[in-house]
Amino acid sequence: MSKKHRAIPIRGNEVTRKVWKKVPYDEMIQEIKAGRGIFVEGIKRQTASYAAKKLSKMMGRKVIQCPVFVKLRGQVLDGYSFELEGSEPPLSSRQKNTSAFSP
Repeated sequence: MSKKHRAIPIRGNEVTRKVWKKVPYDEMIQEIKAGRGIFVEGIKRQTASYAAKKLSKMMGRKVIQCPVFVKLRGQVLDGYSFELEGSEPPLSSRQKNTSAFSP
């Protein structure tokens, strides 16, 4: 049994277009070259993996990504950190106790 797609007329219905955010590669490269890690909020695992591979190619050095929580002005943000491999311990391993950051 095949499932059919529904076709709904747009007129009279509120329609909002999906917007995909671009990964800020130029900003990321500047921070990573300066020896600092960078946090990108709200990206998926697959996007983070792709971004790390692309940054590695662009920089000629391996960039690693780690899932992290960042507490900013009392709000806990979920995302990924990016930094050069071997520069420092990844952000995710610097703080083992994440109970204070649990969303």
